[in-house]
Amino acid sequence: MMDPNARALRGVKEMKSCAILGKGKKIYVGNLPRDVPPVDLANLVRRACEAEYGEVGHVRVAHTADDRRRRNKSRDPTKLNEGYCFVRFKDESSAERAMRGLGGNEAPAGLAFGGGALRVEWARDTHSEDVDEKLLQQKRDERRKRNEHKARQRKRNKVREVDEIREILQRVPPPGGSEASNLFKELGECKTLVQGAMDRSDPQGETHPALDPETFSIDWSKVPVECDPGAGEWYGSKNEDHVKRRRERKRDQVQSFALVLSHLVAAARRTGTKDLTGPGVPQVRVVDFGSGSGALTLPLAFLFPKVSFHALDMKPKAIELLLEKAEKGGLRNLTASGGMIENFDQEFDIGLALHACGNATDYSMVQAVKNRASFVFCPCCVGKLKFSLEGGSSFSAKHKNYIDLPDQPGESSVLEHPRSEWMRKSVSQKQFALIAKAGDISHGCDQESHGQSHGYDDLARTCKANIEFDRSMYAAENKYTTGLYRLINSGTTAKAEIIVGVPQ
Repeated sequence: MMDPNARALRGVKEMKSCAILGKGKKIYVGNLPRDVPPVDLANLVRRACEAEYGEVGHVRVAHTADDRRRRNKSRDPTKLNEGYCFVRFKDESSAERAMRGLGGNEAPAGLAFGGGALRVEWARDTHSEDVDEKLLQQKRDERRKRNEHKARQRKRNKVREVDEIREILQRVPPPGGSEASNLFKELGECKTLVQGAMDRSDPQGETHPALDPETFSIDWSKVPVECDPGAGEWYGSKNEDHVKRRRERKRDQVQSFALVLSHLVAAARRTGTKDLTGPGVPQVRVVDFGSGSGALTLPLAFLFPKVSFHALDMKPKAIELLLEKAEKGGLRNLTASGGMIENFDQEFDIGLALHACGNATDYSMVQAVKNRASFVFCPCCVGKLKFSLEGGSSFSAKHKNYIDLPDQPGESSVLEHPRSEWMRKSVSQKQFALIAKAGDISHGCDQESHGQSHGYDDLARTCKANIEFDRSMYAAENKYTTGLYRLINSGTTAKAEIIVGVPQ
């Protein structure tokens, strides 16, 4: 028999579900016959207890209907109850007498069923009237103090971590280091490329009339609804302002990539080093890594009808939806496949990646370097580089392949971080992990109105900037000319930096 006064209160959340705080008035009686209907058994227990120990408030016999997990299971039809009940007495003295009497070797008259001694314990689901309010308040105070102590510990640990990160950043040489965020603040939008020396003419009719070759503005009224990331009920939000902002943001992303892509396509055609032969075969091949359901690929394929596009994503359902939209939109220059970026084995001329999480951006850059292809990448979720640092994928430290994809032969390569020799000379892998962790929270730096401000905006932006400089330096070390820009109308968000690379 267990005395509940000896139990320590652990994990009190609600008074009605807590462990017993005192002996109370409610007891558990087990080893009852199961071949008696619940109502009849309750009456037997009530009469026997009132005759021997005192007035009973209620008796509840457990039966199968109480257990939802067992309702649909096959059960013995002769077992009419679960073999135990709860008895609540009117006062505590009666309950104590019942504990002594029912727990003895001989059961009282009316409860001698011939099945052995009854099992009697204090009930754990104590009624609110049985709770010792002073003890309960004491435990609540103890829990509050523990939580406050843990909060102070977390704050001290955060301060130490921030100081360590600032010290690490001091070692990183320019253009990185502690002043990197200032350089990122001065980045120009990619539309500044329009003012460059690149040929903006369109003699071969490369682009659709919906894309202005001078300003690179897009007339979305001429774009099929299936290819417009701002059309349709895509977002599941009833907030009109939120939907409007998201629609504009998605369209600005497409315009930004279209602007850079037009220059890269023109450059690829001028070099002519990778021309495909054959009538009607597009000359330039573009791959969109981590395409999702085509928010970027579909409109670009429509705007550049003479360019061959291929969409790659690890989720087969996303690829299926993309191909369905492409067919409805009448696109003939777009193909797609499911797979991991690191396992992609087709040749291409230009690589794209919009918000490819974690090391998905790094694997995209590896593929571009391997093919000596130009690239336009807009990274995000640098905190997920923690998976890559453990030898994992963009979404897991353990799993290399998405669950819905078939097993692919060969072992995936393991990325080394930092990516560039430039940063590896001054930052260890462990220190890089701290920079990536801090840089991840920079995504919410411009979301104060949504309650996402965290107090380390400058540090977070500086860490994110160093991650992107590391990637840019990796490309430069592989004989690429690189540039850092921002998406059009991107405001201050830290998910808008784009890395443009062209092989030398």
